Parts: sequence; C-alpha cells; structure tokens
Amino acid sequence: MTGLWVGLSVRKNWHEIYHVLESWFPTLVITAVDWESIETEELKALCAQNSDVIFSVSQNESEFPTVIHFDLFPNPQDEAIIMPTMIELARRFSVVLDCDSICGGSGYGDSDAPFWSIVWHGGQAFLADNCNTAFADGADNPVKIVRALNLPVYRLDQAGRLMKC
Repeated sequence: MTGLWVGLSVRKNWHEIYHVLESWFPTLVITAVDWESIETEELKALCAQNSDVIFSVSQNESEFPTVIHFDLFPNPQDEAIIMPTMIELARRFSVVLDCDSICGGSGYGDSDAPFWSIVWHGGQAFLADNCNTAFADGADNPVKIVRALNLPVYRLDQAGRLMKC
C-alpha cells in the first residue's frame, strides 16, 4: 500500500483513468484492480509481481465523486517521496481532465492534524480542510478551502519517478 490517492470532481471509471495513466507512463505495466473480487492471496501476489502501477477506483458521494487509490507506484515508499508524488498526480489529473482534484495534505496544514488536503483548482494549489465533510467523513459539509499554496515544482518522468524542477 503506497498511501497515494487522488479525488476528482468529475465521475470517471477505471477505463478512463487507465488510459490517462497509460499515456503518462507508457513504459510501465499498469493494472486496474478490484481487490475485493480477487479471492486468493496468490492471485494478489501475482498481480503485484507483474505490475509497476496498481490502482483502483471508488465512488464517493461528495464534490469529489471519483477517488483513485494507488496500491503500487514506482518510487521509494517514504513520506518525503509519497507526498510530492501524490501532489503531482493530483495536479496532472486536474489539468488533463479539466477538473478540480484533491489529495492528502499532511505536512502542509496549520497543525499536524490528519484532515488537511490539497485541492487543485484552475492550475493553483490550495490548502483545504476535509474534517467533517462529505468527502472524508460522510457528513453534509463540503471540503473547505483555507488558502492558496505556493508548492515546490515536481514532475514525474515516463517511468513514474519523481523529479524536482
């Protein structure tokens, strides 16, 4: 489990997400899975062994109705790499799909609370509070934009490796 996830303000299915990822990372083996439908641990291990990227798509009843979960993604699995990778994936999805996107924002908020997110809107990153929201908690409230962020610029190469610009 990588901890990478991105929410989208538009409804998309796994086929659409697959094609976007395939266009970004043409050298990688990308696999969309529904882990609940894979019955044996051997099949799960085989799926992971033969893939560079494994993702699943779930629906969310909020202003971000599509959530992409990355179970496997290139790069070391430490927080210093995971956060910028997730932020760059969210930025790319926002641009390519012409929608808002949301991803984790731990470390960018005003406290160490776990409810901070980053929302991409119109090419700009914003700090957002997702505590007590439809997106994070099933409550009735929308994600609250707190302020604009000026983030370091990272990019992912065609093999999914993080590069600082």
